[in-house]
Amino acid sequence: FFFLMIRRPPRSTQSRSSAASDVYKRQAEYMGIIILMEAQGKYADILGDYSNDKYVLRMLKRDDYDRGYIDLLTQLTKVGTVTKEDFEKRWDEVTKDEHFYKIIVYESTADGKVVGNGMIFFEKKFARSCGTAGHVEDIVVDKAHKGQGLEDNIMNALRRIGDREGAYKLVLDIPDAEAGFYEKHGYKKYEIHMAWYLSLIHISEPTRLLSISYAVFCL
Repeated sequence: FFFLMIRRPPRSTQSRSSAASDVYKRQAEYMGIIILMEAQGKYADILGDYSNDKYVLRMLKRDDYDRGYIDLLTQLTKVGTVTKEDFEKRWDEVTKDEHFYKIIVYESTADGKVVGNGMIFFEKKFARSCGTAGHVEDIVVDKAHKGQGLEDNIMNALRRIGDREGAYKLVLDIPDAEAGFYEKHGYKKYEIHMAWYLSLIHISEPTRLLSISYAVFCL
């Protein structure tokens, strides 16, 4: 009997590195999906209370880049250049810790587009008996879908999520002109917020920002 041995050429370092990167991406995506499903289930009652046949309130998904998520954010602030790869990488990062970031979006059932957004993230403190503070950010509704009460629903949902996570207060920073909307939701002018931008895509030098900080205390 004769045996023929065919030796496979060794894989290049580059191909091994690429394969490892692909595995990491799949693992990150899988873990993110698991955490997303857990979060969706954890807040299913809250999200369901603010959904209807026209708009579904849900957690942000990894494929929402294709549903116009970045375009929606440009109606709120300067976004810069965000590729699909950038979006997916950041989604993987923010979904790693299920106790930190909570991003909820409204999806239009008519075309599947993301038309509303709100975020709350949690600051674990030593003060207040190791309390937790919630920071509300990025409240925006597509201009074509305003007047449907979506902004109010997002604010109410975020407040309930903050309460469920045990936050003793929720805070946000807003332009003075928008104070009325947030005061309607129980927020009160609390203190002055200041920021120093170390780098910003549309400003060549560091710039200070002065705005008004509003807070609502969860009782």
